[in-house]
Amino acid sequence: MNEEETKRLLGRKPFIEEEFKGNKVLLHVCCAPYATIPINRLLEVAEKLTCYFYDPNIYPPEEYMKRLNEMRRLAEKWCINTIEGKYFNAPTQSVRTDFLVSEDELLNEGEYDAMPLKPVGELENALRSMMEGGSYNEVAEKLMGFASEPEGGLRCSLCIDLRLTRTAGLTKILGYDAFATTLTLSPKKNADQVNLTGECSGRKFGVKYIWTNFKRAEGFKESVRISKELNLYRQKFCGCKYSERA
Repeated sequence: MNEEETKRLLGRKPFIEEEFKGNKVLLHVCCAPYATIPINRLLEVAEKLTCYFYDPNIYPPEEYMKRLNEMRRLAEKWCINTIEGKYFNAPTQSVRTDFLVSEDELLNEGEYDAMPLKPVGELENALRSMMEGGSYNEVAEKLMGFASEPEGGLRCSLCIDLRLTRTAGLTKILGYDAFATTLTLSPKKNADQVNLTGECSGRKFGVKYIWTNFKRAEGFKESVRISKELNLYRQKFCGCKYSERA
């Protein structure tokens, strides 16, 4: 897998510690197994780490709920603050706990972790519009025209962009310093594709994206071990209905 730009910036490291040190970081999470290693490693260096489970392209809904429930379970077990992103058009089945809050509830309350949020209505039009969308139906409509694209092609680029752009917007609303994603742990995802998309997403809203390659330093292998130890559900496809039939 050609990941030259990521290799140039990170070498064989999964990330540069100084990029995270002392920062409040929003970590985009695609699934609980892939969150294990990034959480373990970043908690040691970041001032504050909050997970944002946002996976709007999972199909069918039953598959989505399997992944969401596993992330809920991991968040409670490891005591890690987690925001549940949008999926259904109607409010989700979110259960408010000490470590979990739905994105809708967070934005309506106007504060998070005792800190005020910038009201969505006062945000610039692009960010406000982006935060009002983002459910499965809205994302599926955007990707429909790319159904025949090969895995790793334009459809995947757009899907990653939709997720990381929304993560960037939420990072700004929260007033956090930076964001990153667990997507670079996957051996099936090109770190250059993910990181360059994240960089562009951050620039849209003036927030910092931190480059990573979490599969480095035995990251993926270790995530498999921890997932088995915790008996986490490990999916066999990325979640996109076009990927499942590929």
